[in-house]
Amino acid sequence: MSAVSAHGECSARDVSRQTGVSLESVLRALRITLKRYPYKLQHNHELKPSDRITRQAFENWVSSNMNRQHDWFHIVF
Repeated sequence: MSAVSAHGECSARDVSRQTGVSLESVLRALRITLKRYPYKLQHNHELKPSDRITRQAFENWVSSNMNRQHDWFHIVF
């Protein structure tokens, strides 16, 4: 774990293989001891002019539901 804390980035699978410790134990140690959490970068598409129409339709739908039923937002979200 000292190698992980020194570099700040690593592969939990690589640490598991190199140390002979189970992957679950490595992940638990990273979370509890070092306060590190696994994540995966996600690619998001860029907004296009046609996305505005879809977004506005969604906004209108939410707004109309909230006007009909005032606690709708809290029920759904």
